[in-house]
Amino acid sequence: IAGIVASNANNLTIIPYKIVDENGGRLSNVVEAFRKAIDDEVDLMNTSFGVLSYSQALEELVDEAHENGITIVSAAGNNASSRGFYPGSYDNTIAVASVDEDGVKMEKSNYGVWIDVAAYCSHMMSALPNDKYGYKSGTSQATAFVTARIAELINEQNEKTSAYALSLTQILDALIEDSALIEDGELTGVPIVE
Repeated sequence: IAGIVASNANNLTIIPYKIVDENGGRLSNVVEAFRKAIDDEVDLMNTSFGVLSYSQALEELVDEAHENGITIVSAAGNNASSRGFYPGSYDNTIAVASVDEDGVKMEKSNYGVWIDVAAYCSHMMSALPNDKYGYKSGTSQATAFVTARIAELINEQNEKTSAYALSLTQILDALIEDSALIEDGELTGVPIVE
């Protein structure tokens, strides 16, 4: 994920927050990572992960991050479902679905009224563990691509002025400017970020 972000954006610092340990991933790890990111005053968070169950604690942290000017870009999930996927389903995130090279929803990508944008992400090359490279597909990779685009928007804004941060609405408007809309299927009307 970091490789996709780094290869599609310039002048950024990536700060990894570990959410998986020897016991796997736990919601408590996610909550701790969010808290650290807020304390570190990051500009942008990529959440290429998610959980199927609603969490009030996680939603409160998403809202707090939003209030602190942090943009959260979240994977829609790969369950081929319209059911909620968190944090992507929360209001103060940008939820990203994945489409293939023809702009068609990838088979496993989640969908629903809570999806904000989609990105092409079929066989995206990036760094893998153990000094390797390979191809991956899914909403996590699409989210990393959108995160890179937003990092570029933030850099452009910072070059113009440091007086204010871009709002979530301004970021979404800039992302989808001149974007093609998906014309049919479960993601009809969703803009594709390029």
